[in-house]
Amino acid sequence: MGVSFPDLKTLQNTANAIGSNMFEGFEPTPATIALIRDYVMDKISFAQFVQIVKDW
Repeated sequence: MGVSFPDLKTLQNTANAIGSNMFEGFEPTPATIALIRDYVMDKISFAQFVQIVKDW
């Protein structure tokens, strides 16, 4: 989907988070993948993550 990752570990952690949520109907987009990647990399806090999702 065109989202870049700085390393394999970040890619794997992001993919695991996305994969487990897809079982519950989540359909990832480039924006949501980037958001989850940023959370996994500690670029944003959980509170920021939740606020961004609420604002969508």
